[in-house]
Amino acid sequence: MPHNNLFDIIRLLSAIAVVISHHYALSGLPEPKLFRGLSVGHCAVLAFFSISGYLVTQSFDRSKSFFDFSKKRILRIFPGLIVCITLVVFFITPFFSTETPTNYLINILKTKDIIKILFFLEDRIPTVFDEAILKNHIFGSIWTLPYELWCYLILGVSLRIKNHKGTIMILLLSCLLIYNLYSPRPQIVVLRNIIPSYFGLFGTAFFFGALTAKITHKKLIFLLSVLVVSYIIASINLISNPIIFQYLYISSLVLLISLSFSERLIMGKFDYS
Repeated sequence: MPHNNLFDIIRLLSAIAVVISHHYALSGLPEPKLFRGLSVGHCAVLAFFSISGYLVTQSFDRSKSFFDFSKKRILRIFPGLIVCITLVVFFITPFFSTETPTNYLINILKTKDIIKILFFLEDRIPTVFDEAILKNHIFGSIWTLPYELWCYLILGVSLRIKNHKGTIMILLLSCLLIYNLYSPRPQIVVLRNIIPSYFGLFGTAFFFGALTAKITHKKLIFLLSVLVVSYIIASINLISNPIIFQYLYISSLVLLISLSFSERLIMGKFDYS
């Protein structure tokens, strides 16, 4: 697609924000906040999911078939993930293990931890970083990938059935409902590693981005105005669960800024996400 937008710059800034936020978490310190109850890292992740929803929807519209769309999504995630995991597991973490590098590699191959990590079933490696605050956590930074893959799948199947903005609106409202139902119970886990409250949060941002791909710029500005008014009303306690408006407000603001300006620094020359 033409690079007459700020998607690359916003994603770069979001990536930097995630690194900063993780630095606090790994140091055992509270993460800096931007909005009420939302850390810098959470805002950055919402930006990623909003942009992803927008771009993935456009990718679906350009794809020749559902198989073509699925192939693009798999190639977008797994080649880079496999290279990253292989380099970290076999060439970096052996030197941070309490075992000798040889014993570490033997145990890794025996326990098949690398396969579990690849399929998001595990993000820890025993004996590595034993003294760290988040003990044995190596791949905590990819914990949102399963949520993104589920968003890809749900969006693709839904648009394959009926490619219309109404379909995406149903998905968006469903995620809002999931968040409202499960946010008071964040300890619930389904499908082994999916927390419904987080899926509702990230899905809201993703499908809002997907909906934006189906509407005009003027409608997005109008929608942002509605969200701003709703956020003000929520802030004076007239709405029982006001935080959800913060999520939608961040998503719409990120997309509006991204689509209203362009840049000449990156323009798709490389991918750091």
